[in-house]
Amino acid sequence: MATREAVNQQVFGILTEQGVPLKKLDEETLVAQAPGEDATAAVFVDVLDGPPWVGVVIRLRAPVLQDVAPTDETQAKAVFLMNNLNVDSQFGRYVYHGDKGLISLEYELLGDELQASELLASLILIATRADQLDEELKEYLGTGSRFFESDEPVA
Repeated sequence: MATREAVNQQVFGILTEQGVPLKKLDEETLVAQAPGEDATAAVFVDVLDGPPWVGVVIRLRAPVLQDVAPTDETQAKAVFLMNNLNVDSQFGRYVYHGDKGLISLEYELLGDELQASELLASLILIATRADQLDEELKEYLGTGSRFFESDEPVA
């Protein structure tokens, strides 16, 4: 099985080689900007130790909407919406983090047999979908801001 450090270096190498704009948040987390000049999403890339039978896991997570007001009505709408989005989603899961006022799109990849094409396709898919949904969710919920609009972006 691959080590977390080896997979982290592999992920960084693949994304750098492909020209993906990256920033290292810390030793375990990279931040990739969504493709396109008008993109308003970012994807956090974490390399984690998974369960022993799985090995290393790469978690992609894109904040779709931040600063979501924690009212009872907003939370009920957010949970209902996350369920509906997850029913229709083939890749990734939509998650409402009420304690952070955050809605994110998250996806995991197995790191031991990582392929560059799989990582890139997943990153582009997650970033593009998050970028497409932010305005729609903001309108539906009546609250929130896109990642690059927030005064304090949530990781």
